[in-house]
Formats: sequence, structure tokens, C-alpha cells
Amino acid sequence: MEMLDAETQRIIDEMYKAYGKERLNADEILNWLDANGYDFYFD
Repeated sequence: MEMLDAETQRIIDEMYKAYGKERLNADEILNWLDANGYDFYFD
């Protein structure tokens, strides 16, 4: 399994803490990113 860089791992850890679980669905991830000011887009 590929290791994540420290910033990516920090963001994932914050998501887990916010939802109180370690398995998140796509809606939870996208909602968290949006609520926390992260810009994202899909090609």
C-alpha cells in the first residue's frame, strides 16, 4: 500500500475525527472538504 504524504494523512485524520468513524462515503468526504474550504474539481 502506498504511503500518503503528511498533509494528506492529516486531512484524512481530521475527517475521521469529525465523523467519528474510519469509513467515509463519498458524500461525507466531499461535504467535509467543502465545509473546510478545500477546492476540488473532477476532470
